[in-house]
Amino acid sequence: MLKLKPAPFIFILSAFLLGISFSWLPVWMVIPLYIISLLLFAFWWRNVNNASIVMKLFYGSTSYLFTGDLEMEGEAQIIQFNEALKSDVLKVAHHGSKTSSSDYFLQKVLPKIAVVSVRYKNKFRHPNKDVMNRISQYAETIHRTDQSGALWLQSDGSKIWEVHWK
Repeated sequence: MLKLKPAPFIFILSAFLLGISFSWLPVWMVIPLYIISLLLFAFWWRNVNNASIVMKLFYGSTSYLFTGDLEMEGEAQIIQFNEALKSDVLKVAHHGSKTSSSDYFLQKVLPKIAVVSVRYKNKFRHPNKDVMNRISQYAETIHRTDQSGALWLQSDGSKIWEVHWK
């Protein structure tokens, strides 16, 4: 089990999940706030990956969770949102690195579709085999860009399907 640390800034996801709108906040203020949060995360954890913006997108009854390069330590900070993390599509964090996609996090997200964005024959050998095995226990479908190229998902708000465009 991961030891939880107080997160200095998870205001974007927190506010979003609580229904707080930032529509009043000008872009020129959002960027400095993000940079400050990035610096605080880097100082706090010594790992800038955990400063990744985590965003959940809703379209009709479908949902998509984008996790950037978040690692297990960062996942431990957002699992407190429990059911709010549940998403139809998960963009797998950190290219499927062994430092991401903990079992506990995947239990909260329960994705139907997992997308691993990773370069073919990358020097880091992503995605990690153990991570892929973990993801396969939860996701019905796994797409890897190193094997199938770019992915285009389309939705009408109730269903999600893949569009072949090449």
